[in-house]
Amino acid sequence: MEDQKSSRLDSSAAPTILAVDTSSRRLGLALTSGCRQLAVLNLETDLPHSRQLFASLATLLKEADAELSALAALAVTTGPGSFTGLRVGLAAAKGLAHSLRRPLYGVSTFDAAALAAGAEGLIAVLLNASRGDLFCAVRQVSAEGELMKVGRDRVAPAEIVLTELSEELRGRKATILGEAAITYHAELCRRADIGGTEVLVAAHPDAEFRGWQLLDRIPPLAPAVAARALRLLRANAAPEAMAYYLRPADAELKVLEPPARS
Repeated sequence: MEDQKSSRLDSSAAPTILAVDTSSRRLGLALTSGCRQLAVLNLETDLPHSRQLFASLATLLKEADAELSALAALAVTTGPGSFTGLRVGLAAAKGLAHSLRRPLYGVSTFDAAALAAGAEGLIAVLLNASRGDLFCAVRQVSAEGELMKVGRDRVAPAEIVLTELSEELRGRKATILGEAAITYHAELCRRADIGGTEVLVAAHPDAEFRGWQLLDRIPPLAPAVAARALRLLRANAAPEAMAYYLRPADAELKVLEPPARS
């Protein structure tokens, strides 16, 4: 048994990658070897990520019987999402990558969610952005897991985002997911009906369905982050992990506001 565990971590053909996702309330970690998942952890509590990330990482490594020194690379979600959560994840991943002298790959929450959907074709990602706004992005995903950005990533009031997205996807086969897709699934169904598009609400995408598929679950993102990092690593892409917010944080917006007149 020990020899089998060692071989799966030491194979140069299957680099071991640690992925960290702190883009939402759910803390996600994944340890992969090539395309194999060695251990995955998804935790949703009221505790901030800063208080549970490293303890959860220790649990993950113990489950996989692995050590940080076995890593070939690290990966982290860069946003959009929770400002505080993203900063915690980025800081932790950058610290580990620096101390281990390993490359760190950033993966946007949109790209991670599109890959995590488990479908090919058009994938629309809808995320809550507070203050009644939504983050929205569309990706084209191939059967081989290649990603292509479709249109522009945006953040806007929910009514505007839902109107624009419905027009873009009218009459087209698409998978829609994210916490906002769950929140607004009734409105999306209404707009699809007006446009004459069939809707399927399910936990997993159906490859044969030709309308809009609304996923009623939020798949774990960390395994998809690791898979994306593996592709970048094998392509010899330059490591990069910069926060992708789409809009300033609330604290930054307050600084930008003009002073009130007396």
